[in-house]
Amino acid sequence: MPANGGGGDWPKWATHVLKELERLNACEERHAEVIIDLRLEMEKRLGELNNSISTLKVKSGLWGAAAAMLPTIAAVLFIMFRGM
Repeated sequence: MPANGGGGDWPKWATHVLKELERLNACEERHAEVIIDLRLEMEKRLGELNNSISTLKVKSGLWGAAAAMLPTIAAVLFIMFRGM
C-alpha cells in the first residue's frame, strides 16, 4: 500500500468532482431563473384575474340594479294607468 493512503487517483477524482459541482451549480442557477420567471408570470396572471373579477362584480351589481328596477317601474306604470 502506498504511503499516501492510496490517494494516487485523487487528483483525477478531484477534477471530476469539481466539474460535477460546477455543472450542478449551473443547473441550480438556471432553475432559480426559471422559478423567478414563473413567479412573475403567475403574479401577472393573478393581477389580470383580480381585475376581471372586479369588473364582473361591478357588472353584476349594475345588472342586479337594473333587474330590480324593472318590477318597480312596471308597478308604478300599472298604478298610473289604472286610474285612467
